[in-house]
Amino acid sequence: MANEGMVLAYTEEQGPKSDPYLIPIHAAPIFLSEPIDPIPQWLYQLLISQLAIFYTLVNAAKKLDDWGIATDITCYWEYNDKMADINMCIEQLQAEADLVHLAKLLCKG
Repeated sequence: MANEGMVLAYTEEQGPKSDPYLIPIHAAPIFLSEPIDPIPQWLYQLLISQLAIFYTLVNAAKKLDDWGIATDITCYWEYNDKMADINMCIEQLQAEADLVHLAKLLCKG
């Protein structure tokens, strides 16, 4: 593995002397005609729990010898963390906008 969640790979036409592609890996999708059930609440709680508990979950997934599942779990954590950062920025911008709006109203008065 080149990086957590990434793998170096060659196409069928390439070989060891070619530059490999760095691509993300995920669990193989399962295509069913039935609707997919949501993840169980206990698994969701593990996904958003403290870092130590989360890494216990990732290590358990790695023991399944399926890097796709471990990578999907790690990707979820990274997206969740990124979403929290974006929401924090949105809240800060909203607070700044509210202050500017208030200052504008005071100047108007």
